[in-house]
Amino acid sequence: MRAWLHREASAAVWLDARGTVATPPEGRDFAATAGVAVAFATGLGGVVTVYGVWRAIDGGIDRHRLAQWYREWGHVEPGWVARCGR
Repeated sequence: MRAWLHREASAAVWLDARGTVATPPEGRDFAATAGVAVAFATGLGGVVTVYGVWRAIDGGIDRHRLAQWYREWGHVEPGWVARCGR
């Protein structure tokens, strides 16, 4: 005879927030794995964000330096060409 047919047999029934029958929750291994995956993804996202901000700032600084270099070369170049005789 099956266990659920025995008198006073018990069975675990999981209910969701509305009170309907639901699947049992995942085990501890799944929770640990999901936690590690979320922590890794969060850390990686933080690193990528910091790197992107750094690259944006560095690119702006490089553009500023290059523009400054072109301005200074505009002042120096006429004398340079006259001395070197192009």
